[in-house]
Amino acid sequence: MGRENKTAFYNFISTLVVQGVTFITIPIFTSEMGSAQYGVYSIVYSWVVIIACFMGAKVDASIGIGRYDFKDDYFDFRSSVLLLGTIIGFFFVVLSVIFKKYICEIIGFEYYTVLLILFTAFGQFIINFTQSALIYEKRAGLNMIYSISLAFSTTGLSLILIRFSELQYRYLGRMVGIAIPTILFAFISWIYIFRKKITFIKSKYSKYAIRLGMPIVFHALSLNVLTQSDRIMMNKMRVSDNEIGIYSVYYSLTMILSVVLNALNVTWCPYYYDDLLENNKEKLVSKYNNYIQLFTILTVGFLLVIREVGKLVTDKEYWAGLEIIPILAVSVYFTFMYQFLINIEFFLKRNKLIATGTVLAAFLNIILNYVLIPDMRIYGASVATAMAYFLLLVFHFLIFKLTNTNFYYFDIKKFMFPILCIFYSIFCFYYFREMWIVRWIMAILIGCYEIIIMCRRKSIF
Repeated sequence: MGRENKTAFYNFISTLVVQGVTFITIPIFTSEMGSAQYGVYSIVYSWVVIIACFMGAKVDASIGIGRYDFKDDYFDFRSSVLLLGTIIGFFFVVLSVIFKKYICEIIGFEYYTVLLILFTAFGQFIINFTQSALIYEKRAGLNMIYSISLAFSTTGLSLILIRFSELQYRYLGRMVGIAIPTILFAFISWIYIFRKKITFIKSKYSKYAIRLGMPIVFHALSLNVLTQSDRIMMNKMRVSDNEIGIYSVYYSLTMILSVVLNALNVTWCPYYYDDLLENNKEKLVSKYNNYIQLFTILTVGFLLVIREVGKLVTDKEYWAGLEIIPILAVSVYFTFMYQFLINIEFFLKRNKLIATGTVLAAFLNIILNYVLIPDMRIYGASVATAMAYFLLLVFHFLIFKLTNTNFYYFDIKKFMFPILCIFYSIFCFYYFREMWIVRWIMAILIGCYEIIIMCRRKSIF
């Protein structure tokens, strides 16, 4: 097995186990917490994800390209940038404590919950930094162990704490269960990375990391507004906690596709950048076509079987939200399409363009949520999300064409047939809703076809 296949294998195993833990525990968490408490938890965690964007000024975004630009003194660069991000994150926490009254008013929770959010977000920054380093150093096996250990720790502790929490505070049991392992893993990770090369903050590394990282703060913040603002806005617009809980469950279920996409992308990028530097045109085009085929088949298969999976992992009170899944799945496929362009822009260090597109999409998402949620409720939030991701795709495609980056082998025409396949699978999702055996047979057949193709070429891509 080649190194690239091993990397893909470890990433998939990691994704499979981490997501498997999520699958298995969804019915437990939703049953133990109830839809209302699950909805409150989803709002609190949305704030963790949003605030994590500010922690460290996203200097971890410089690791991927910095691995090539500072290849002779990479570990010195890595430690210096980690120290810089830590100081920035610590400053942000102190600032938030000083202005705690205003922060509590904005977030809408008590001070102890706000502190929990802040320290979890700080820990998440260090974990993101560590995982970025492991990915671009092509240490997929260690990253797999790291990710799986964190998933088991947060899930196990959450289940224990929820059992010992009063009904109205079970969302806190879930959050504390996430916070403690996150902070512990972050501390251990920091020591592990920094001890490899003990150094100080250095000007050339700091300028490089800030230049690449600051636009990604806005990109990450806007991206998380896209993924989290729907629940926060539904809460502010008096959609019931019950409905928000239902939406959150099926949003999380659909994000399986996003998790798989991330696993593929972290395998794709390091080797993609190697091929770009070496100008392996024939190899790039071939892998590009294979990648499109693979993720299209995964998306089609997901849509064909997800209705029954959704019923299996949730209580009956949640089933009313099943119909939003195809809308959210389309959002993920748009993400897949524009990620090709984002990867190119990262390679060319066009981080400001990346941030600009995501900020525009986030603003559109907020406006669409404001317009659609009052009448369409969770369906309005789903449609707003899909439309915003489509805008992102259009924006980056226009930039791609206007800057004439054709030598990076992106061709929108190659997506025409795959998109038709996606919409046909959506048709099957609704039309054959009661004929599960038809959908599952179709999914098994196309899955077997893709496995045979990959075995023949002896490669994931």
